[in-house]
Amino acid sequence: MRFFRTFISASEVIIPFEGEESKKRFEVRAKEFFDNMPPDAKRTFELILLLIEFSTLFPYFKPFSSLSYEKREKVIRKWYHSKIMRKRNIISAIKGLCSMIYMSIPENIPEKLKIGDELCSVE
Repeated sequence: MRFFRTFISASEVIIPFEGEESKKRFEVRAKEFFDNMPPDAKRTFELILLLIEFSTLFPYFKPFSSLSYEKREKVIRKWYHSKIMRKRNIISAIKGLCSMIYMSIPENIPEKLKIGDELCSVE
């Protein structure tokens, strides 16, 4: 995927990774997810990431993935609180996708949910 780095840069702001190993597990799971996306959804998502990547060229003269953590956080917050509904929807979708991928990693599931999964499993 061409703009995978943009997604990882945004997810670093949205999800607090607990070290480099946690980030690597997230990257592997996200890559699996994107590899299995339908082609039309993948193209649409790449277009959204392209929009995010180049949205910072005007104020910072750098693509989104090249910005410092503080500047990326500022951009995400601006989009999240934007008056333009489309920007808010895009960032909300990115946030939901990051959360879904993060929670699909077994090490990140809270203990209470793990117990519930064991009780609901069918053998």
